[in-house]
Amino acid sequence: LWAVPLGATAAIVSKALAVGLGKNFLNPAALGRAVLLLLPSLRPAALRTAEGNFLMGYLDGSLGEAASLLLLAGAVYLAIRRLLPLWITPAYLIAAFFTGLALPHCDAAAVLAWGGTLLGAAFLSADPVTTPMGRWLQLLFGIACGVGCTLLAYYGWGIGGICCGILVVNFLCRAAEWAAWHIGL
Repeated sequence: LWAVPLGATAAIVSKALAVGLGKNFLNPAALGRAVLLLLPSLRPAALRTAEGNFLMGYLDGSLGEAASLLLLAGAVYLAIRRLLPLWITPAYLIAAFFTGLALPHCDAAAVLAWGGTLLGAAFLSADPVTTPMGRWLQLLFGIACGVGCTLLAYYGWGIGGICCGILVVNFLCRAAEWAAWHIGL
């Protein structure tokens, strides 16, 4: 019962520190989840790799990552409403699939069926405030998120690697923006 308010508080504090609506440095939802990963009592569940029936949610894990079919339905709804960035989400999923193919003993189809992958591709990486503006930058952002999240999930972070991968790519984007602004690129 205490984990949800703690994660929500971390997300709200990150938004408050951004000093204004639409000026988030990092994705607040991913940051709230990452803060929870730091707690020893919650870490074993997050570090566990997803096993079970992904589409129907017959597996252990966080509620938001349990039923891939419901996450997919939400992504389709957002795409129909034209709220899903069509440069980021497909690039993320394609990059995650090919990264899964390249990893030893990894089922690339299962990587796509992870609820965390769908959550990251359709919802976390698609945050309009923490993503780049141009189509090519969005394409690169999606690819970087797909590769980074899959690698972090596969090599030790389990389902928690999705939010950490998105935060790493958010940070790299902000660092590149800062350098471009201050160097004059």
